[in-house]
Amino acid sequence: MRSVLVHGDDEVAVYQHYEKMVGEVKKSNEMVDITGATSYSPRQSLFSDLVAYQMILNSETDLKLFLEYIDKGHLIVGYYYKTLTPTQAKKFDPKKVELLQFKLSKVIWQFLENLTPGNPQLWLLFDQAKKEGSLDMVMGMILRQLAHLNLAKFGTLDGVVFGWQKDKLQSQADKFTDKQLKEIVSRALTLDVAVKTGILNTDTALTRLLLFFQ
Repeated sequence: MRSVLVHGDDEVAVYQHYEKMVGEVKKSNEMVDITGATSYSPRQSLFSDLVAYQMILNSETDLKLFLEYIDKGHLIVGYYYKTLTPTQAKKFDPKKVELLQFKLSKVIWQFLENLTPGNPQLWLLFDQAKKEGSLDMVMGMILRQLAHLNLAKFGTLDGVVFGWQKDKLQSQADKFTDKQLKEIVSRALTLDVAVKTGILNTDTALTRLLLFFQ
């Protein structure tokens, strides 16, 4: 079995497939989670001759460590929260590792980029986005977009996104007043908790959230 790195901008699908792959490998291997590790440190098991690794990658340093485990013959399953660049992808030997990419549709990206106060296109784009992916995925992507907008408004996007993506997020964040964005982020987090605790279904939560953009 080859190692696997799941990546892409559809974070929900990426993470779900990562969890699925980890579950498959666990059937025949002892799994060691090395998320957050800073150096190569192979493990030995007292219970199994077969040891595999899992890792959530958040940086270039993590990618280098992931590659080191592969190059030294280990079986490892990884999750990378965004799409690998062509330069990054070339570093992986297809004989040793399978790269699985999950991409968001253009419709969903267009919806996310139009999350601005008083936008008359928002409801139409929301209806289109619901046809492209699950409601839970749409909710997760809205939360991520709001987190990025919050960083653009009150913090920094350095090291999070780059180039034209950073510029587009900054332009989108500038369409909110400080008060508007703080209130919408707060409402979104409250509604997310309501969904996770079973108080609201995702469809109702999304509808209520979008009402705050009017």
